[in-house]
Amino acid sequence: MSITLLFGVHAHQPVGNFPAVIDDAHIRCYGMFLRVMEGYPKFRFSVHFPAGCWTCCSSVSPPTWRASPP
Repeated sequence: MSITLLFGVHAHQPVGNFPAVIDDAHIRCYGMFLRVMEGYPKFRFSVHFPAGCWTCCSSVSPPTWRASPP
């Protein structure tokens, strides 16, 4: 018997949030999550970062966010 798991992650930051808050979220959460997931290339998952959040975080740490958003 096999089980299929659909794993999805949604990140959110309010439009106009303080840059320090976004930097902290990237350091403590978003960036860390993506770096950990790179270690599991066979684990398939879906992640959603709204455009504003993606733009802010990708300007903070481009290597972590090198993949293009869909």
